[in-house]
Amino acid sequence: ASESLSEKLLTLKQQQLNQLKKERGLKDFKFFFEDVLEYTEKLDWDAHGDLITDLQEIKKQLEEGKGSEKLLLEPRGFGKTTVFTISGITWLLTNFPNLRILLTNSKLANCEKMLDEIKRNFLKQSFKDLYGDFEGTVWRVGEIRVKPCTRSGKEQSVVVGSPTTSLGSQHFDVIFADDLVDSEN
Repeated sequence: ASESLSEKLLTLKQQQLNQLKKERGLKDFKFFFEDVLEYTEKLDWDAHGDLITDLQEIKKQLEEGKGSEKLLLEPRGFGKTTVFTISGITWLLTNFPNLRILLTNSKLANCEKMLDEIKRNFLKQSFKDLYGDFEGTVWRVGEIRVKPCTRSGKEQSVVVGSPTTSLGSQHFDVIFADDLVDSEN
């Protein structure tokens, strides 16, 4: 049996809504975090406004081909890792799949856990419904290459490291250094 006119209209409206969500998610980090990645924590402008603004500024600088350096100093439990690092990397790679990102922390195991959550973000159905499949051929504990990446070269989309990791001869567009200093170093 063929689809009725009302079913076709409903399908068309859903496709249009998904296109609007896709476009908004690429532009609006807060929307991406809450509505695409579906984190239960809601971002508050008073508490998280600086993190959101910083990510949107990094995106703008990447669009313009400019570099920058940022240092974020926020208290424990503020959301730096989940909001800025994990979700920020997911958002930037969604916008710029050819980026080369180094994710570093004082402990390599912490980086691997962060990368695991980044991978899980790309595998969420809410993400895939809007942006498609990002799971590339390199999808390991310490590095990933997102499927839409068309750049040649040895660097993956995200590589993890720590102060004790040798990363010679690798080149990165963005470095996320998350909690590099701890009681041991």
